[in-house]
Formats: sequence, structure tokens, C-alpha cells
Amino acid sequence: MSVGGNIVSKIVKILDESKQEVVCYTCKDSDGDLVCVYGARQTNEPRVGEKIWWQGRVIYFNNDKQRLVKVGYSFDPEDVEEKATMQ
Repeated sequence: MSVGGNIVSKIVKILDESKQEVVCYTCKDSDGDLVCVYGARQTNEPRVGEKIWWQGRVIYFNNDKQRLVKVGYSFDPEDVEEKATMQ
């Protein structure tokens, strides 16, 4: 699984367990694969089309000049869709 790419969508969500408001960033990596990551909300956030990457608890954007807190682990968006259809 990749650790970054260009943002193709961003959706504000409330996490079920913690009730924390986050942004779900869906990115397309250089191989064309999709990967999602949650970031904490803040006033200056990356935009759709912008490149982001992450390591540990940090998401980097704007050519590494800006950061936001990563929440949880990155994940394959297909895994979420499969779980939703199984319930």
C-alpha cells in the first residue's frame, strides 16, 4: 500500500467510536491505485488535486511545508465498500 498520492476526493466524516470529526482523503498513487487516510480537521487543509504523503501520525502537503495530524491507519477504499455491502 502506498503512503501518498494526489487527492481525488475529500469527505468530512465523524468517526463512530471517538466521535472525532476528520477528513477522509482518497488519493491516487503513481501506479493508479487508490488509498485513503483520515486527517484531523484544521483551518488550512490540502485541496483536491494536491499531492500528500504520510508517515507516522503526520500528513505532509504543500511541498512538505504544511502538516496535519493523521488519524488511524491508511486503508484501501475497496475494503470499506466490501464491509458495507456485507452488513
